[in-house]
Amino acid sequence: MNSHFPSAFGLFAIARGLGQYIRNHFLDTTFKNVYQTDAFDLALLIPYFVVLILLASYGVHRYMLVYLYYKNRTKRTTEPPGLFAELPRVTVQLAAQISGSPGPAPARVSVGQSFAASLLVANAGEAAAASVTPTL
Repeated sequence: MNSHFPSAFGLFAIARGLGQYIRNHFLDTTFKNVYQTDAFDLALLIPYFVVLILLASYGVHRYMLVYLYYKNRTKRTTEPPGLFAELPRVTVQLAAQISGSPGPAPARVSVGQSFAASLLVANAGEAAAASVTPTL
């Protein structure tokens, strides 16, 4: 009985035809004017699909990295290509470390009165600091 099932299904599919299937599933207008897309829907869907495509491309990139790893894993080297006869001299210098503190200021200022303010700046690092501009 099971041997007749695929042939009966095949005869039913052939009898109805591919055109009838397309008309019923893709060209059916039963729910045509029930819902219409508006600007709010597009404002949500467009960024959603843009992010979806970006994440999918990131995933494809990760699969490519895994593929390239497995493809080239036999070419891995564990030893450096060469050794130094004498190690080179390296100078390490700390970056500029700028700190600022307010200078002396008057205890009380009236509305509209001018006063002078100062800022004390110090560099605790080893590198020189050029073009330092204070901003508020």
